[in-house]
Amino acid sequence: MDFPIYEVDQGIGYIPRASQEGSFLNRFSWKVNEKNMAAGSWAPNQKPDLLLIGDSIVWGGEDYRHEEKLGSALQDCLPHWSVWSVGASSWSIPNEVEYLRRNPEVVEATELVIWVLNSGDFLSKTQFLTDANTPRSRPWSANLYAIRKYILPTGFKKWLRSLVNRIRPSQESAPSDPAVVEDQLAEAVDALSAKGKPVLILAYPSLSELASGRANERGVRTEYEKLLSRLEKIKNPGTKVVDGCHLKGWGPEDYGDPIHPTPNGNRRLGAALAGLVQGIQGSK
Repeated sequence: MDFPIYEVDQGIGYIPRASQEGSFLNRFSWKVNEKNMAAGSWAPNQKPDLLLIGDSIVWGGEDYRHEEKLGSALQDCLPHWSVWSVGASSWSIPNEVEYLRRNPEVVEATELVIWVLNSGDFLSKTQFLTDANTPRSRPWSANLYAIRKYILPTGFKKWLRSLVNRIRPSQESAPSDPAVVEDQLAEAVDALSAKGKPVLILAYPSLSELASGRANERGVRTEYEKLLSRLEKIKNPGTKVVDGCHLKGWGPEDYGDPIHPTPNGNRRLGAALAGLVQGIQGSK
């Protein structure tokens, strides 16, 4: 029984360690290449290169097969591209910006960036919190690790999650300031555009955001509306923002939990993104 392990430092927070692969419960295969990507060996410039970046929506989790993750689904729909997928659970925008800063050779090779963002991403950099979710070494007992992470009673797991959420702010590198994160995102997008790298940003809704639409009964802005408003501030002509609530064919049945897609949802999402990529290609 294998688990991916993580590198931890203040700059990136945490990231799946490079050059590892395995299979969780002998069923859920995973791989991480030498650029910390959930992809095969880094071999750019053989086809047009596409960088897919985000949080757990992109990473997919240990309970997905590699071929069930979003990057693989997108690759299946874009056989004439090389799709490079990078992300980690609970990453925020500053973690992702730091990845781009640390890997200029990845940026240089990339011809298109797809950035998957949700309403919880405008936070300060997420730092390492516990080995329970991002182990820095192989657990001494893989079975106990699996029980703790996946098989504990639902009520206890909810309690533990609420405890983690209460602790998390003190573990971050700075107080959360959405305006500062907005500036970081805009600067990163401008830097990519200056290098001739167009950016497609997917505003990804949670299940409740998809169900509630864009405003509640009192007319108060939803978190998803706030996300769209923040993304509308990006005026870079090389950037396209896509409202995930209106993706063709996307619906509640595509969610496996309050935010993550099912494997079928990933396939549907991959197909929708591939259609957008082909549209961008056709407009050139």
